[in-house]
Amino acid sequence: MTTGEWEVPEDEPLQTVPSAGAYQRESAGALTVCGQLSCKWEIEKVALADGRAGFQVTDLASTSCAVVDVNRTEDPKVAQWHVDVGDLTAPGPHLHMQVAWPSRAASLDIPRFPVFWVLPTDSLEFMIADLFQEDWEKNADHQNARMALAKFQRRRLQKTLGWFLAVVDRDRRTPWVAMRAARPIASDGLF
Repeated sequence: MTTGEWEVPEDEPLQTVPSAGAYQRESAGALTVCGQLSCKWEIEKVALADGRAGFQVTDLASTSCAVVDVNRTEDPKVAQWHVDVGDLTAPGPHLHMQVAWPSRAASLDIPRFPVFWVLPTDSLEFMIADLFQEDWEKNADHQNARMALAKFQRRRLQKTLGWFLAVVDRDRRTPWVAMRAARPIASDGLF
């Protein structure tokens, strides 16, 4: 099996063009902000049950998103979150998002919100769609027919949501406990 890292370094994040208030409808936002994305995924190539190639996470799988105010030189970060695939011993939902709370201690890493998207490309689209509310919606709709990404995302989201539903259906505990305890395996084909 082939192992490796998929990384966009934190000190060299992908950065969007400035959003001059476009994170609210009719560009009513007061700030001009940019989105930044960094990630590190440690993965290995695996063969899926249907013969296709896939990958599974071997250790760290985290995507960090930040929103920075382009007009602030001191502490420009105004929002930050990260989307993670927890390891087998991680607390909380295996697929989760955490918000960085600037006013809280760095050691407070809760809450962990369950999410159905985890790949860096998903996080990038999520961030762009929020930063450019109306423009992204128009562009995504216009380009959708030609975007292979849309087909890939649709198939993967159907699998992920199906996996969450199957977990809830087959576990006799409360759905919340079931989602927190479940860990997908490579044959689930979530990635």
